[in-house]
Amino acid sequence: MTMLARGRLDGYVDGYEVARRLMPRLGLDDAVDIHPVRLEGNTAHMLFSRASVAAELVARFDAALSAMEADGTSARLARAEGLE
Repeated sequence: MTMLARGRLDGYVDGYEVARRLMPRLGLDDAVDIHPVRLEGNTAHMLFSRASVAAELVARFDAALSAMEADGTSARLARAEGLE
């Protein structure tokens, strides 16, 4: 989002609640606008560069996410942020 405010990006897609909370934290309330069109869905995707991120790190990341889903941590965090 800071790249958008600096003029390095023309657009940026993020979850509405995430963007709404992030903008004031970064001091960007007056620098960027949330577009009124909303994309439906509740999924997120992490992208890792094959050139700079080892496959082992991605595997550890995947395992940590799976563990968070299994033990209820993900659901607890979503509820705490009002996303569920």
